Amino acid sequence: MLGRLLSRRSGPAEPPPLVPGGPVPVMARTGRPGSLSEDQLEALEANRFLPPPPLARLAELSADEAASILAALEYVRAAIRQVASEDAPTQVENELLALVLADDSFAGQALRWSQGGGSLPLKETTLFIRLKTVVTGYWQPAQS
Repeated sequence: MLGRLLSRRSGPAEPPPLVPGGPVPVMARTGRPGSLSEDQLEALEANRFLPPPPLARLAELSADEAASILAALEYVRAAIRQVASEDAPTQVENELLALVLADDSFAGQALRWSQGGGSLPLKETTLFIRLKTVVTGYWQPAQS
């Protein structure tokens, strides 16, 4: 799933609404390809992040892309734990990660949060509220 996150796009666009099992938004390519650090590469590998097509290797990511991915993943996991009080299945994590990375303002907010020490609990920002809506959709019992 994470393999569908990256693509080049010309300008900012509102990501589609994210619903459980729905279409996966796409992250814009930024920075100089192949410029990620060894530490970033190791962190991506430790988190089992797969290279998104058309990339063949994680080493083809830019340092900016790697930083955004790692910060967004940290933010998403914090949001899930805050809302659901437990860890989420990988599928849920991936869909929320795609949501954050597909919107430049959300990715920037997650990056600033991470660089600022990642304070908890997360504030009720637009990003958090959007993630919270999706997370609660996974944990609410089905209506009969």
